[in-house]
Amino acid sequence: MKLRLLLAVLVQVVLASAAHAAILLFQLTDLGTLGGAESHATAVNNNGQVVGKAMTPYGVYRAFAYVNGVMYDLGTLGGDYSAATGINDLAQITGESTLANKETRAFSFANGVMYDLGTLGGNYSTAAGINNNGLIVGTAALSSGHDHAFVFANAVMYDLGTLGGNYSTAAAIDDGNVIVGTSAIATNPLPGEYNQYAFAFLNGSMQNLSILGGIFNDPYHPLTIQAVSEGGIAGDYGPDPLGGFGPAGFAYVGGQLAIFGNSSTSTGSEEGVDAFGDVVGWYNDLGSITSSEQYASLYQDGVLYDLNQAVNLSTSNFSRLLDASATSSRTGYIVGTGMTKSGALHAYLLTPLPLP
Repeated sequence: MKLRLLLAVLVQVVLASAAHAAILLFQLTDLGTLGGAESHATAVNNNGQVVGKAMTPYGVYRAFAYVNGVMYDLGTLGGDYSAATGINDLAQITGESTLANKETRAFSFANGVMYDLGTLGGNYSTAAGINNNGLIVGTAALSSGHDHAFVFANAVMYDLGTLGGNYSTAAAIDDGNVIVGTSAIATNPLPGEYNQYAFAFLNGSMQNLSILGGIFNDPYHPLTIQAVSEGGIAGDYGPDPLGGFGPAGFAYVGGQLAIFGNSSTSTGSEEGVDAFGDVVGWYNDLGSITSSEQYASLYQDGVLYDLNQAVNLSTSNFSRLLDASATSSRTGYIVGTGMTKSGALHAYLLTPLPLP
């Protein structure tokens, strides 16, 4: 993988000199907007095609696809709002959109047409990701009003159930059809947001990842799983009930758990993982709440990198890359949101550069 080789070179440069900017690892592209103020990238495939949401001149968000240097508005299911959350290598896209009656539905988008995926009997659904087998995962309401994780396959939405509690949500699916997310359990001693346990759904059943120990078996730190691939899983977990400023990120790769932040002096979230176990997200050394700076991060081979040090910001439209929301599974593309020099939030694409 080019990215792995390039980062090995970066480590050598950093060890030899304090000049982090001695080598550029990525080409940075500002994806722009749909005519409004903001855009946010949420997923990228192995071909460098990007999806997310962007503002129109009317101040509403629309799902977009960025292909061959052009940002396309994917439309809606009849309402004003839409956002894309996943794209596979066949350019099949998924996300969420409002209907004319303001209800939200998960959608799939292929061959220029947006399709409503329905619900599990309630009035709400949203999709979180799609794999290269065309399977879509997300969360949908039951007629009881509770939310359950679903997988959409062969034109049918299937309820994945829970770990015994009232709700579950699916966050991601890899190309081996492993689904990850969060579920309530029946016997948790704490109410509400603290009843959040990570699960993996495979071979037809939902498995509680508390068997991994550590934060996965701690009811005092609510979990949010963000990503899965053949390389591992990633996400964040919340501060304890006694206080803390925000989540800490985690990655479980190569059978090892890595923690980023502790919710009191630093925070973070890991939002994407590729097949090699490279993890992207954001990190914040808090210092003080008024002076802290969040930055897009890449974790690889036990080292956490600031992606702002891997691009040439001085010749770009950006002042800082704030987060990295996804990475392609095998080709090293990274997407996220950055702050422009005018103070706007724009989606960006990082394309790995060849060795100089």
